[in-house]
Amino acid sequence: MSLHEKPTMMTIKLVAIATMLLVARLLLASQTLYEAIPVLDAADMLGSDALQGAHYRINRQVTNDGRFNCYQLTSDVQDVEACGDLMALERAIEIEAIVALREIKRLDAYRKGLRNATRPPLALIDSMAADPLGSLQGLSGSLKVYGWQ
Repeated sequence: MSLHEKPTMMTIKLVAIATMLLVARLLLASQTLYEAIPVLDAADMLGSDALQGAHYRINRQVTNDGRFNCYQLTSDVQDVEACGDLMALERAIEIEAIVALREIKRLDAYRKGLRNATRPPLALIDSMAADPLGSLQGLSGSLKVYGWQ
């Protein structure tokens, strides 16, 4: 067949089949070029003591993205993904701290402290409403004590 002759239908089909076979071979070859992503055990990375706390649990299956080990934390607060061994331990500590802060809010001491903390600003507002001139004079004296002119 010369360059000036038109290709026959049989030639076109043969070229198409050869191309498909080549692409299929390349696809199969590319699947075997890379190793599977390893699944690691969190107990080996962090120690078995760190896998579960009072309010969180770290999934034992750990993936690696090529730089960091990625952990899945399930907790009472929120489910979290942490990439890095130290980040996983940090997130576990933060979850325990959040739960502790939520429990403190339920205590009477917290309520009393919050109530006592709001009294001075309310007293200032009352005194400014009752005696605006005296309150401003007292305020200017307080500012001088702290170095404001």
